Amino acid sequence: THITGLLTDLGTHLGMRLKGYDIARWKLLVPACLVASFFAGAVFGSALVLVMARPALLILAIIYMVSGVGWSIYRHLIAPKHYTRL
Repeated sequence: THITGLLTDLGTHLGMRLKGYDIARWKLLVPACLVASFFAGAVFGSALVLVMARPALLILAIIYMVSGVGWSIYRHLIAPKHYTRL
C-alpha cells in the first residue's frame, strides 16, 4: 500500500505538471525519492539474502532495531536539550 500510494501521488502530480499546472517541485521529488529508496532497499535486501542466506534477515532486523532505539534516545534525551518548547 505504501508504494501504490506513492506512485499514485507521483503520477497525479507528474500528469498535472505535464498539463501545465504549477506543481511544487517537492511534490514530485519526495515520492520519487521514497519509491527509489524502497526499490534500493528491496534490491539490497534481496542481494544480501542471496549472498548470506539465513543470517541476512537477522542482520537487517538488528540494524532496524538499533536505528529505532538510537532515534528514540536522540529524540527523547539529546534533542530536548537543544530545543526549547513554546
